[in-house]
Amino acid sequence: MYSEIISVRTGEVLRIPERLSCGRQPGEHPSENNMNKKPSVTLPSQAVTLDQVRTTLKKQILDLQRPEIDLVLLYLRKLAESMKSPPLDTDWESFGSLIGKARESIGPLNLVSVVDRPTEVLMLTGNATEKDDNWMLILLAALYRLSPVLNDGYRKSLFRTLGTKLREAGLANTRLLEPFYGATLGVWNDSEFVKMVAILDMYFVRFPDHQLSGARIGTGESRYKECTALKSLLDFSEQIGKSIAEIGEWLWISVLHDEFKVITKPGQELDNPFSYTPYLKDLRLVGRSAYSAANNPNMHLFIHAIGSALGVQRSKNAMMNKNSEACPDTVQNAIVFAYVLILAKEKPGDGDMSSQDWLRVWKEGGSKMNEALFKVYNIWANMEQMRPGTVGELVRSKAIAKLNLLNF
Repeated sequence: MYSEIISVRTGEVLRIPERLSCGRQPGEHPSENNMNKKPSVTLPSQAVTLDQVRTTLKKQILDLQRPEIDLVLLYLRKLAESMKSPPLDTDWESFGSLIGKARESIGPLNLVSVVDRPTEVLMLTGNATEKDDNWMLILLAALYRLSPVLNDGYRKSLFRTLGTKLREAGLANTRLLEPFYGATLGVWNDSEFVKMVAILDMYFVRFPDHQLSGARIGTGESRYKECTALKSLLDFSEQIGKSIAEIGEWLWISVLHDEFKVITKPGQELDNPFSYTPYLKDLRLVGRSAYSAANNPNMHLFIHAIGSALGVQRSKNAMMNKNSEACPDTVQNAIVFAYVLILAKEKPGDGDMSSQDWLRVWKEGGSKMNEALFKVYNIWANMEQMRPGTVGELVRSKAIAKLNLLNF
């Protein structure tokens, strides 16, 4: 059995053998849900000023007290209401919702529909100024970034990085980050807080020069969350200088082709950098993301196996999903494309064979296929030892075993 795709370069019909059929759980795309209106966020409402809320939250932070989530959300709401952008150069729309008109100045809350929830948070006295917003917002964003981290070594590294950023933003005692994080575990998983993080990041992506955009050191984790396969494909395309459609021509097994179609499904605003799509997880646009590595284990492995052969450290460190097993032929397909990309750099002209020509090489074997295997296996086998569970560790161990077996 074969699948067919059209070559964007030659117009040729490429016949792809359906060699394997590994299962995959279905995911959801943003357009499949109710996207005819803005996402909603439920926020506390109270007749207090930003200065009052800022002062109260600052005092609780410096005293290492666990703040009520309503206080945090009230602060983010009041802060967002105070923010105004430069005039938009064009209308800002996503999935038919008008976020802002051309020449209009907007704030983060223009991105969503706000549902009021009356609350009564006790206000405290103290000293706080507008300058404190710089480090306070970074601190809240940092705690969002830290909350899912399980690896102790990585968490300690983040404490150092985030501490430096907080110091630059005006926080004198950056040592409070670690104990405050420990005192507030669980606070930062609140669904409305997470939505506010996504809203702020989406706003800062559109207005990167905003004075508070330094908070993206934390909020940036919201962009493309549970969209690892999509983000990897976009980065891979840029890295190798080939369009997404051109990459599609090198996917020769049915599961890769199927996952590629899932990731590149039309109508999802993937070409709009200011779309809601990158925030589909935190804005609760879908239940299960269609773009995750778990939903696309073969594309995830394919991209990062090739990236490992090209020396990309991020690919070597990419984690395999324990609950989603990729198909064995994915690695073989990756070897051929990796070899073609390496050839194009080392011997310009030798990498000009079409994807259909290389598909025949793969199917027929022979000396040219052996050259590809030998080249890529040796690169993988000679990589430094990687952490268990990474793509780098997987392809390295496979390569060592294959070289020993084949006596290359």
